[in-house]
Amino acid sequence: MSEIEIRVCAAADLKAVSALLTETWHATYDSIYGIERVTDITSRWHSVAALAANLERDGSVFLVGVRNAQILGTAYARYEPDAALIRCDRIYVHPDVQGTGVGYALLGELIVRSGPADRICLEVEPSNARAIAFYERAGFKIMGQGADCGGQNDGIEHLIMEREL
Repeated sequence: MSEIEIRVCAAADLKAVSALLTETWHATYDSIYGIERVTDITSRWHSVAALAANLERDGSVFLVGVRNAQILGTAYARYEPDAALIRCDRIYVHPDVQGTGVGYALLGELIVRSGPADRICLEVEPSNARAIAFYERAGFKIMGQGADCGGQNDGIEHLIMEREL
């Protein structure tokens, strides 16, 4: 299999990123939240318009992982200089290529491109054992929990994970 290219997301990528996020969310969360709720969330959180707003946000990094002209993963983070913190809002890899290093490549590039931070934090669904294991292998530790993942007012419980840099 050829190398993965990690690059900044372009406006022309947004339709493919939206489709990737929708497919990955259904594969991951339908059994937890149900198809209707996942469809509702992805239609709001991962629409092309919502993703386009991420392209314009100061202090953010929006990446895609590409192999053979196909987007296989995406990541998004915001740098908070006052806290010397990278807040990772999203790392998703297509289910067909999970476990092949795409997620680690995206995470590594997010850290390099985000700014001179002391730590990186993220939120993860408590039932998503595969994601939790991925982040633990990458050096993250569970630091707490919350009741509104991403601040989207959807009432999604989450674990807060953090890693020193």
